[in-house]
Amino acid sequence: MGQYYIRRVLYIVPTLFMVILVTFIIMHAAPGGPWDVDPGSRTSDPSVTRRLNTAFGLDKPLFFNTEAAQQAMDEGKGPVVAIQGLFDGQFWVFMGNLMRGKFGPSYRFLGREVEDIFFEAPPDSPFWQNRFFTTVILGVLATTFAVLIGFPLGVIAALKQNTWWDTVSLFFATIFYGVPNFVLAIFLIIIFGSWLGWIKIIEINYWQSFTPWILPAFVLAVPTAAFLARLTRSSVLEVMRMDYVRTARAKGLAERVVVFKHIIKNSLIPIVTFLGPALATLIVGSFIIETQFTITGIGRLFVESISRRDYSMILGLTIIYAVFIAVANLLVDVIYGFLDPRIRLSQQ
Repeated sequence: MGQYYIRRVLYIVPTLFMVILVTFIIMHAAPGGPWDVDPGSRTSDPSVTRRLNTAFGLDKPLFFNTEAAQQAMDEGKGPVVAIQGLFDGQFWVFMGNLMRGKFGPSYRFLGREVEDIFFEAPPDSPFWQNRFFTTVILGVLATTFAVLIGFPLGVIAALKQNTWWDTVSLFFATIFYGVPNFVLAIFLIIIFGSWLGWIKIIEINYWQSFTPWILPAFVLAVPTAAFLARLTRSSVLEVMRMDYVRTARAKGLAERVVVFKHIIKNSLIPIVTFLGPALATLIVGSFIIETQFTITGIGRLFVESISRRDYSMILGLTIIYAVFIAVANLLVDVIYGFLDPRIRLSQQ
């Protein structure tokens, strides 16, 4: 069993490499660069652009620097130096920095490293009030809301199938799953911010109290909660038709025992399968919500980095998100084993 989980952890390494490689290729295939996003800025001067490209290594080839390798061979520096010159491309320089735990310099925040910006907290604030934990907290809160709303609704809809409970639950689940959360965010900001005046729209300090987190976390959670309600309803209905549930009722077990011990427990596997990636998706999917609610997290930073072609920042954030998804999938496999021991036996 331990070997299985070790293999799963090792699989994360080639997965991350492919994510970095594909992101790097797509990023450089897109038109534009970090210095020509704003044509009116001083960096639009060609001589300044050339100096910046040299300073940040953007004048090097993307992958293999055959010119440096050939020059080393011509100067008789030996094959080792030639191979080092060959891998002096932008991609391998980034991978070398990554092996040392660094994402490299930001092209937008000149003079600063990407990892320092991730963990940057406002002045006179504790370290943990940084961009990274802001996004993580928002994602965890959204996941909590999604489970607290979607799971009970799905269970109630299944247990009261073909009643008005079932109809109302399915109606709202369908509506909220179809409405994009950024559209819902606009409506709720207008209602609670402008009309009712219950929340601040600008200059919000999310670390002063829990209240400001509620609305953005709820908006982020709504589509996931709607899908979870439908998934839970289907899973519970399927388990309710199993023979062992009929046997449990025929034995005279209390309905509460049948529901919690036999129905809900055995309907959790597809729900856990969904919730693992959903947790990662909620954390990484907060780009627009952070922007709409002026939350200073890494999701908002990702949007700004893409528009400004901050290559190091984009790669760093992509790696963090990929790690979140990989770890979430690994946790799902671990939880499988606790929910159904037969899965653990089959994996051995």
